[in-house]
Amino acid sequence: MEDQNLNAGRKLWGVIVNPAPTFRLIGEDTRILAPALLVIAVNVLLAWLIIPETIAYTKSALESTGETIPTEMLNATLTWTKVSVIAGSALMPPLIWLVQAVLLWLVKQFTVGEATFKQLYAVSFFAWIPPFLGGVIKSVLVKIGGFDLMMSVKTSLALFLPPSIESGFWFVLLTMMDFFTLWGLVLLSLGGAVVMKKEFRNTAPYVFGIWLAYIVVVAYFSSKFGNLAGM
Repeated sequence: MEDQNLNAGRKLWGVIVNPAPTFRLIGEDTRILAPALLVIAVNVLLAWLIIPETIAYTKSALESTGETIPTEMLNATLTWTKVSVIAGSALMPPLIWLVQAVLLWLVKQFTVGEATFKQLYAVSFFAWIPPFLGGVIKSVLVKIGGFDLMMSVKTSLALFLPPSIESGFWFVLLTMMDFFTLWGLVLLSLGGAVVMKKEFRNTAPYVFGIWLAYIVVVAYFSSKFGNLAGM
């Protein structure tokens, strides 16, 4: 177990500082249980730590509508918020890894690459480390100064928009182009290429193309029917 934990630690650090050789190691040893449980545990812990700030933000958002909300309904909403935040922090990461692994599997079909689904899932997990780190930073900002501070610190291409633009198609689109997300997609493309025995240029266009199509659709419907930027 100690050797496995050491190996997992090397992989977690390796995908950040030396990704290509690390993904070759991941392709040979696809065990992710220990690091995955660690990441999920940290994610749940961070979600639990910012529950007070999340509740305060939710309550403020409900009150800002100007509508009178019955106390029972308000309490039920806040309770549901607590449950959904904790449950989501535990369930969403494995789901994201699965979706990314399926995406790589589709890319493999187009490129006629070599890789098992287990290898692709392992790559998906380790490629998610940058978005996970981005989430950690945002949680710390929320704990320090609330959601207002977190939202004021932009880590996306929305940073280059004029301060007066806070909604609309381009705002949502550029907000979803988060630097940590882009970093993760680069790792996903690179890791997929390594285990498929292909070149980065063979996988990256598919990965980024599908992702770009997704965020364009989300941004469009967000600008038409409401704020879905958190999707």
